[in-house]
Amino acid sequence: MKEDPRVVLIVEDEVIVAMDLKLQAEDAGWQVLGPVGTIAEAQAVVADHQPDCALLDVNLVDENSFELAEGLRRRGTRVVFLTGLAASDIPDEMRELPVVEKPVRYADLMIALSEPG
Repeated sequence: MKEDPRVVLIVEDEVIVAMDLKLQAEDAGWQVLGPVGTIAEAQAVVADHQPDCALLDVNLVDENSFELAEGLRRRGTRVVFLTGLAASDIPDEMRELPVVEKPVRYADLMIALSEPG
């Protein structure tokens, strides 16, 4: 019996980056929710779905993804941050979460997606 694919939510406001992430995740066998570019869109998606993992751009146009990350963690979703920022820009209570630096390299993304939840 075939195992259901794992589900990843992608929250990224740069369209080209978002589509690249989507293709890379799908190539690795993940079912992708999104990509979406705002917190409101992400919250609408997770109201109806429970992703196994979430790839969250830290800085979206006028907001950051830290509150969304905390809510997803409470629901049991593994969170991976995507950022070009320094690790010191991530709140202390979230620094143990995996971070994939931008520009995102395929190998780094695959490592982050394959880590146990």
